[in-house]
Amino acid sequence: MADQAKQQRDEGAKFFAAGDFEKALANFSGSLAVINSLSATEQKELQATQMSCLLNSSSCCIKLNKLQETIEYSTAALGIDKKSAKAL
Repeated sequence: MADQAKQQRDEGAKFFAAGDFEKALANFSGSLAVINSLSATEQKELQATQMSCLLNSSSCCIKLNKLQETIEYSTAALGIDKKSAKAL
């Protein structure tokens, strides 16, 4: 499952780089769904992947003018790392 989460994150990054923010967001969201289905211990191990997906999802939402979702993803990222400059 961890590999699946990382693979979806990597696919999302490719779509983001190509400017396809809808597909990027779908992949980041898919990765987050996989991570959220794991045990707390497994989630802790994938915290960097989770942060990456949350921050990248927030960036996608900005590009797509989905402001409420931007706030939700950023708030979730701040819940993991209160000092995250990217989430602010």
